This record gives sequence, structure tokens and C-alpha cells, in this order.
Amino acid sequence: MGKYKLRQSPEDFQVEEIFEPDLGAEEYAIYELTKRGIDTSEAIRRMAEAIGVKPGSIGYCGLKDRHAVTLQYVSIPAEGFEEMPEEGGEEQASWKVVGTSDRPLKLGDHTGNRFSIIARKVDQKIIDRLEERVELIKKIPLPNYFDSQRFVSARATGKLAAMEIIKGDAEGAVWLIIAAPDRKASNKIKVTKRILLEDWGKWKAVLRKLPKGSQRTTYRIVKHLSKNHDDYEGALAAVSYQETKFMVAAFQSFMFNQTLRRVLKKRTSKRKLTEVEYVMGSLSFYKHLDKALEFFDGGELADLSGESRDVMPDGDDEWAQAYQDVFNGLGLTDIGMEKLDKVWPDTLRNNKRELFFKPTDLTVEVDGDSVKMEFDLGPGSYATLLIKYLLD
Repeated sequence: MGKYKLRQSPEDFQVEEIFEPDLGAEEYAIYELTKRGIDTSEAIRRMAEAIGVKPGSIGYCGLKDRHAVTLQYVSIPAEGFEEMPEEGGEEQASWKVVGTSDRPLKLGDHTGNRFSIIARKVDQKIIDRLEERVELIKKIPLPNYFDSQRFVSARATGKLAAMEIIKGDAEGAVWLIIAAPDRKASNKIKVTKRILLEDWGKWKAVLRKLPKGSQRTTYRIVKHLSKNHDDYEGALAAVSYQETKFMVAAFQSFMFNQTLRRVLKKRTSKRKLTEVEYVMGSLSFYKHLDKALEFFDGGELADLSGESRDVMPDGDDEWAQAYQDVFNGLGLTDIGMEKLDKVWPDTLRNNKRELFFKPTDLTVEVDGDSVKMEFDLGPGSYATLLIKYLLD
């Protein structure tokens, strides 16, 4: 791995959504939402609480990095407001109205994201080869994996609550949601998790010990279990719809990653790929970037460049078969998927995703041992993957 430092401050990682809202009718208010050092769901929660709406009513185009300064667009139903608030917020989350529209924003409505990222303390050997790598990356499609940021809930365990539900372990899913240790959590959350781990199953005692101001989901789950002992499936219904959508999306993202990895490994020889660790295991990357163009210039991956595939494929083509092989290999079943849909209804989404991505307008500026990278990516593509290819 390359030697460099990312995210020394949120300002070192800036993201701006590329989007031109369709303004006109007054059914929905469209806002610019700027956040600093928090994730999109937390920014939306704060905005919803301040304006007086439910978080689930706020539409957005995509999730943005937590450890960053980001600007994105959100929509709020205008119904019930005599006049929509024009602006508000605080240092970590602020918003201002930009107009109105006849429809809410939804995932994928934007055309991409513009990044401005500074890597610091970059090894001189990396800087020496940077110009050559930039020119290569402008030409070579890169595997469009979901990176570790997508799996925040799994960063301590490498496990996903949605997958535990599919496997029939409702208690395991509850444990992951409220009790799994997380060294990056706040001190208050760490205290809560310690109580849960020490008194797991003693729900009335846990309820009495929960610190004031505990997370709403934790409180609702514990309260349910204190009245309905061992009803873990019922407790899962206490998780907000917004949270369940994120957790199911994480599962589907993992399945996409594993399927794409399987296709790459099947189509190319092992000596042409290398494994790179991430929070959910490992991903297959090109071992030699200078030779990767051969994959697409009439090579093993030529027919996949520019192609999109379903995240939940159904059929007998190569992609669907690879997905089914991953599904079976993980011990998942159709009955388990039905269980997930029952416990957390209307959360499974069969969206399409491009298999490969390339940056546009990529520029790199070196200042001593710091490297500033600016580029645009399509919706859902991860800048951190591009940086791995540039600097690792």
C-alpha cells in the first residue's frame, strides 16, 4: 500500500453534487444541504428535527462521505407549511432553499459528484510516478466497487444486520445494530454498548441503566424487548425505515461487490489481479495498471466496459449466475430473502449499477509532499477507489 495521509481535516475531502434541480411547481422545496464531519443520515435527521418533518420525508440523490465537507441537494414536501424555512442549521449541517419542484428527489437523480481531495505526507516514490499513473487512469475503466464507507455499520465486525436476518438470526441482527463494539463511536454510545454487552437478555435492567439521551433506535428496541422477552424479530420492527433502507442497501452493495469480484476472477488469470483488503473482506484490483488496458482493448473485459447490471439479477446469463453462486456460497436462501422483506418491508431495491467507472476532468497538483486531486465521478462511484489506484 502507498504511504500517504487522507482526511487530515474535513476540508481536505470536499464533495459537491452535480445536479440541476427541475424547478417550478411548489409541491416540494429544494434545498442545498452542506455538512461537515457527519454522514448524510445524521445531517438529514438534524435538518428534519429543526424544520419539523420526519426524516423519511426528506428526499436526496445520494449518500455523501462522513469525514468530509459536502454539498448536496434535498427535497422536503411543502404541504403543511404556510412558508418554507429559507435557511438554517449550524456548523456541521446547514441548509438554504434554492427553489421548488413538482417531485421529490430520489437516489440517482444527480449526474455525478465533483471532488477536491488533498493527500498529505505522500511518499516521494509515489509522487515520482504520479504523472504516468494519471494518464493511465484517464484511459482505463476501473471496477466500480462500493468502498468501505458504504459499510459503516459493519466496520467493527465485518457483518451485516440484513444478512443475519436472511440467515434466520434475528437476535444476531439486533446485536449488530445496538451492541456491536465500535472503537470509533462516541463515549456515550460506548457506555451504552457496554451496558448491553454486560446485561444482554436482562432487558428491564438494561432499560433502567440506559444513559439519558441514548440513541432512539436502541431505546425503542430495548423497550420492546423489556415487554416482549426474546421477541427479536418484533424488536427489528422498532428500527426506523430510514435506517433499515441503509442497512439493506449495504447488504445489496456487498452482493454487488462479490459478484463483480467473481466475474473479474473468472475472466482473468490470478496473476493479473491482486487482492486489496476493505471492511467486508477483500476486493480484486488490477495488479499492474500499465497492463490493465489490455483487458479492454479486445481483451477479457472488453464487452463489459460501459455496461450496467442489476444489483439483484434474475436469469441465466453470466452476471446472474455469478450472483447466484455468491448467494449460495454465503448460505443464503430465497426463504431468507422473503423473511427480510417481511421484517423490513419495501427496502429491497433492484437498481442498476455500472460495472466500471472512469474519472473525468482529472487534474493533479503537487505541492511539496501534498497532492491535490480534482475530478468528477458518476453517481455512486467512490473517490477512495480512484485514490487507491493513483497513490497505492
